[in-house]
Amino acid sequence: MSATSMTRRLALLTLPSVVATRVVTAQPNAEGGRRVALVIGNGAYRNVDRLTNPANDARLMAQTLRGGGFRLVGDGPQLDLDKRRLDRAVQDFGRAVQGADVALFYYSGHGMQVQGTNWLMPVDSSPTGARDLDFHAVDAALVLRQLEGSGTRLNFLILDACRNNPFASRGVRATGSGLAEMRAPEGTIISYATQPGNVAADGAGTNSPYTAALADAMRQPGLDVFRLFNQVGLSVRAATAGQQQPWFASSPISGQFYFSTEPATTIPAAPPAPMRATPSAPSRFDGAWLITQTCPTTPNGARALTFSFGGVVRGGALRGERGVPGQPAWLRFEGVIEPDGSAVISARGLTGGSEYTLGRLPNGTPYSYVVHARFDHQRGTGTRQGGRECSIAFARP
Repeated sequence: MSATSMTRRLALLTLPSVVATRVVTAQPNAEGGRRVALVIGNGAYRNVDRLTNPANDARLMAQTLRGGGFRLVGDGPQLDLDKRRLDRAVQDFGRAVQGADVALFYYSGHGMQVQGTNWLMPVDSSPTGARDLDFHAVDAALVLRQLEGSGTRLNFLILDACRNNPFASRGVRATGSGLAEMRAPEGTIISYATQPGNVAADGAGTNSPYTAALADAMRQPGLDVFRLFNQVGLSVRAATAGQQQPWFASSPISGQFYFSTEPATTIPAAPPAPMRATPSAPSRFDGAWLITQTCPTTPNGARALTFSFGGVVRGGALRGERGVPGQPAWLRFEGVIEPDGSAVISARGLTGGSEYTLGRLPNGTPYSYVVHARFDHQRGTGTRQGGRECSIAFARP
């Protein structure tokens, strides 16, 4: 990626009023604009039920944050960490954020609350009572303590860890479902996959509903953090038919922060898929494609539908559009097909008939989702992540 395109895609942080004339860019290692993130996905548990999506969620989040200028602790997503490695990762995070402007901690995996404390569970956890948790888990507040005195101006603690307590049968009784609400220190935003005390879904697709919505929102231009987390909440509520409602807590935040600085429009155009901001040399997938999306009837009564629209691939970059921008039933696909045929495609649109949506949304309601796809020379297949289940077929006309 060129320095120009990197700078264009990275977000801005406006500093507190005492230095309000200074705008800090998020370009990695640029003076005054360093961003650091630790991304963890724990799913391969050894002593309790495994989770399917945390590794996928962590990979998606790592790609998205890299595209926003974050340097990742460990140079990538940290997967299936045992207690020793989880302790070390949090300690390394604390060291790495010293002098940074923005720090972000993301965790997907098992978590639970006991006596008001939120515990993040390593993959080798085997506590038999609450007294064992100090030795078998990590207190989420420890992450916040690592940020004390670091000099960061904005911190994120993102927890996709509100699933059922898997250790109840082993004698660890949670004092409530999901996670407990935590106090947000100065300059900190804490985001939960669902409301404190509630349980979130791991998801039936490749990613959890929360992480899929969060990654998509982070790539959208013109969204400050407060609008971003509000949009994530709306997207997850729609995707889960009202069964899951994300939640966030914040202390007062000076200025505005954006994960993307692409120009904003009324209905912002989706950016390219993570990790490749611009297409490169001609690709074997270049040319015209017919895109067909098929969605079966849902259990809650959303009607089946099938529709097709045209797309074009140039330099590996896919773009397809159905309908008229700003009008009901409009849909746009944008993404990059990698040389091996894999693709992560951003989809954004406006609902058409309410009978085809989860929750009977009004015509013209904005929505978005991600498509994971794989292509060969002549065909491709993909699945929608977020919202109703749909399959997508790609074919050369």
